[in-house]
Amino acid sequence: MRNITHLFSQNTYVPVKALVFFKKQDSYRTDSVYVESYDISDKGQPINAHPLTEVEGRALARKLVTTKEKRQVYLESSGLLPESVLSIRYSAGQVIWYLPAGEQELFFQTDLGIPSGKANTPALLFRASRNLLEVFALKDKKRPTLKSKLYNAPFFNISAQGLVCMGTAVPRIPADCSLEDFIQLWQSHFFNSYFSHLNNTNPLSIPIVPLWNELISTDKPFPLNALVASSVKLSSLLDI
Repeated sequence: MRNITHLFSQNTYVPVKALVFFKKQDSYRTDSVYVESYDISDKGQPINAHPLTEVEGRALARKLVTTKEKRQVYLESSGLLPESVLSIRYSAGQVIWYLPAGEQELFFQTDLGIPSGKANTPALLFRASRNLLEVFALKDKKRPTLKSKLYNAPFFNISAQGLVCMGTAVPRIPADCSLEDFIQLWQSHFFNSYFSHLNNTNPLSIPIVPLWNELISTDKPFPLNALVASSVKLSSLLDI
């Protein structure tokens, strides 16, 4: 084995992820183990605790492979392109996709006065690269087209132009990340992070805090008439 201790002292390697394994006391069964994943902030502190996802598990498995097999090409699909994918710009490492309306687990910081829990959200459109994420809402139930109108995403931590404020918790995208894992990593990071603040203005036509208090832990559909049209056009996201 090669001694690489000096590389850590020179900051060649920095911590980016921590895994904590939990098991039931006095139990030796493997199915009683629970794994929690933490991102590591720029200050070296564990943040954004969440259950280890299948995507993170697969990424870890790839790192542990010791064979000389060819690695996955960045943003290469493992099969047919997913129906949700609208655009891929390989040169920019950028993907645009949409998520149909449905129930999502949402997390809110306590000072917002909104309990965390499941709620229905409108259809969403995502544009992401390695370090940036933009999110918009959609009213249409069908797959978006160039004529589809974009609306402000009905969440906290998002600017009027759709840019998500990630704070220090930016996911590490592997150099060999597949298209499917790229999408799942960003969606998992977005929905598993805690919403904390509004960026200047309310993104909806009605007060946002009472709305989410009304929707959390219910089967109520998201009121699409509360969405506000975005100044951003889908064609501009495609650089057309």
